[in-house]
Amino acid sequence: MTFRDKVIITLLVIAIILTTLWWFGALYEKFTALGPARGGQYIEAAVGQPTAINPLLAPGSQATSDRLLTKLTFSGLYAYDNKGQLQTDIASNLVKSDDGLEYTVTIKENITFHDGESLTADDVIFTYNIAKDPSYDAVVSGLQIAWRDIEIEKKDELTIKFRLEKKRGDFLHLLTLGILPQHVWKEITPVQFRLAEFNQKPIGAGPYEYASNNVSSQGQTTSYTLRSFQNYHHGEPLITKFVMQIYPDQVSAIDAFNGGTVSGVTAGSRDLINQLVATQKSQVILRRPSYFGIFFNQTKSFALASAEVREALLHSIDRTALVDEVFGVSAFPLRSALLKGMEGYVESEQQPEHNLDEANRILDEKKWVRAEDGVRVLNTGEEKQRLAFTISVSADREQIVQTAEILAQQWARIGAEVTVDKRGQDDLDTNIVREREYDSLITFHPMRWDQPNLFALWHSKEKDHPGLNYSGLRDGPMDNALEALQTESDPERRRIIYENIQSRIKIQDPAAFLFATGFLFAYDSELRGINLENVNAPQDRFTDIHKWYIKQKRQLKKKSD
Repeated sequence: MTFRDKVIITLLVIAIILTTLWWFGALYEKFTALGPARGGQYIEAAVGQPTAINPLLAPGSQATSDRLLTKLTFSGLYAYDNKGQLQTDIASNLVKSDDGLEYTVTIKENITFHDGESLTADDVIFTYNIAKDPSYDAVVSGLQIAWRDIEIEKKDELTIKFRLEKKRGDFLHLLTLGILPQHVWKEITPVQFRLAEFNQKPIGAGPYEYASNNVSSQGQTTSYTLRSFQNYHHGEPLITKFVMQIYPDQVSAIDAFNGGTVSGVTAGSRDLINQLVATQKSQVILRRPSYFGIFFNQTKSFALASAEVREALLHSIDRTALVDEVFGVSAFPLRSALLKGMEGYVESEQQPEHNLDEANRILDEKKWVRAEDGVRVLNTGEEKQRLAFTISVSADREQIVQTAEILAQQWARIGAEVTVDKRGQDDLDTNIVREREYDSLITFHPMRWDQPNLFALWHSKEKDHPGLNYSGLRDGPMDNALEALQTESDPERRRIIYENIQSRIKIQDPAAFLFATGFLFAYDSELRGINLENVNAPQDRFTDIHKWYIKQKRQLKKKSD
């Protein structure tokens, strides 16, 4: 064989090898795709020293870190999905009695806590009994009120029966409470409960388990490290290490994110969001169902007791301008007692859009005339009543004070004299809200996307403290509708009831709905698998955290691909 022949043969062999490799590569590309792989570390910035990583304590904590870490380390019978809707978590089955007073819940098999012990009906009952026990002063009072009239019975190792004193439409939402392990907590007395070590080193059944925490020389916690829980009932999280970096305030947390120290952070105020918007990171605005409104106390103000005044005030609110000036993308205008996307929302029952001409026409028609100083007055025959009232707000909340001042300016355009009464939160709560000593009040109302809680805000039984009926509304048809909603389970009948409630609010005009709040979640672009739409609370964005991922590898394509 000549040298020339050897060269030709060698080149042919190389060509065959390269062609074969190319075909193998092409086939590999054709039948595989990049997909999530286990591994990686995610670091999030959180604010406030964690001291209550405990589902019975975290809701009342001032530290955001407590609520975030509690969500990551504990699981309840139910949870909220990525749309803010209620879904089962560790519960597998629910049976409701015909009278709506008994609920029998079965727990999924083989659920374990982080220490390997099984989660059973005993743990569920133990947790809920603490929630309703008044000797546990540290437990959030709202939980004690919610659970106090509910009887709990063990049917077997995985089955619990709940007996309600009266029908409650919101009962299943109570079952989102995270479950404590009885074997860990049973020897800890009510007095020791808040100070127990397990509030800093939690043991739950959530997607992540406690690994370690770092404490500075000054005794301040600087970070928490969690590791993925291998036996998590929805599957071990793909991200194997979760670090919660602790900062004293939101500005420091934002700076850490912009500087690349952490992988994710949230922001709610306009200024902080603007700082994040300037970055090249991924981000999503998450809507919350809770809203702010201004509630009219018709028993304290002659002007606000007049239906035409309330109607004119609603027409003269420019919500879009208000939100743009004060909040930017962290809030969105609202003209209804329910938000679009909530159960029962009716588009046609919204309050009127901004229309100054219509507002002035209404007042002119009802003989509210402008005096020399520009403020409207009504001649009642006995005396002239001025269109004047105050707005009470918390001086501790700068954005809400600004909201009140803008409303006062907008209402001045139709001849209303509005004074902003700014008070410290304690003074406002004790002397103004508790005693209903306000003309109008801007306040926050927590809501849910699923089965929104309207009873406390509009039923006449709630018009006095500690009720939340801030407008003092007393309306028989409204009471009947709210009571019916508490017990009705048929979707179509519930829809009709919700429509009736919104119609009664529109007729009575007891309040002006202003805006609902949201927040921005910013994160590194390498973080994938995030699929969020609405949340009930910031910590609910972790509901599918076991599906988030950083690492990728090629995997065989599914047929659907």
